[in-house]
Amino acid sequence: MWWSAEDDDRRLLAELGTALGRLGARVRPPDDFPGLAVAVRRDGPRWASAYVVIDDRRMFAWWRAGGWHSVTDVPGAALRLLEFLTQDLPYSDDVRAGERR
Repeated sequence: MWWSAEDDDRRLLAELGTALGRLGARVRPPDDFPGLAVAVRRDGPRWASAYVVIDDRRMFAWWRAGGWHSVTDVPGAALRLLEFLTQDLPYSDDVRAGERR
């Protein structure tokens, strides 16, 4: 399980981000979206997976073929938000090879 912190606990999220960073993942708790946090992991050259937490609901999504897809009950708006939040993460060029640079 990637998540071990409350959404609003920035210190624990920062520590989690440091640990995930060693594994090629990134954590992003955006200040503009209270109650939401995102953890993204690069799984391969064209794959990524993400956990999204919105108001303590944990959801999972994966990246393939130019977009985020839900394998649970991530609402469409959350997928679009995930796309926005992860567009400038360092793994982007590897995951989206040739699609967006």
